[in-house]
Amino acid sequence: MSRPDGTIADANDATVTLFGYSRAELMDIDVLRLYEDAEARDLLTLGIRRYGFVQDFPVHLLTKAGEVRECLITATARFDGEAIREYQDTIHDVSDSAGLHALAERRTRELREANAELEAFSYSVSHDLRTHLVTMGGFASVLWSDSRDQLDEKSQE
Repeated sequence: MSRPDGTIADANDATVTLFGYSRAELMDIDVLRLYEDAEARDLLTLGIRRYGFVQDFPVHLLTKAGEVRECLITATARFDGEAIREYQDTIHDVSDSAGLHALAERRTRELREANAELEAFSYSVSHDLRTHLVTMGGFASVLWSDSRDQLDEKSQE
């Protein structure tokens, strides 16, 4: 949990492990020090202010040892009246292959669902068009058998 002024209000054991700071050290750190790019924090807070939350926002965060970790942040704003009091954050470290694999599986599942919907739609459209083409082919066949003698050679080709 962090505050709009850049202080950390609370950190669970996973956050302590991720960053390599003690809980007390994290409470004294300006949260901007944890971002590889301060602009990413600005974009994150802008998204939360605009929509009330962000989901799977990609950022590069720095550990105490200076190691860059690829993370996804999901955060919501907690309000005190009209003003944002604090941000409830979940940081998902996807730097290791297991985290990336889980994200890839989720995205692949979503893509498969979208493809299934697209295939169902294209089948429906194809079936509808085929019905009309068969009907037009039938009319053309009737027209050909009834009127072929009245057509000149070029029209018969």
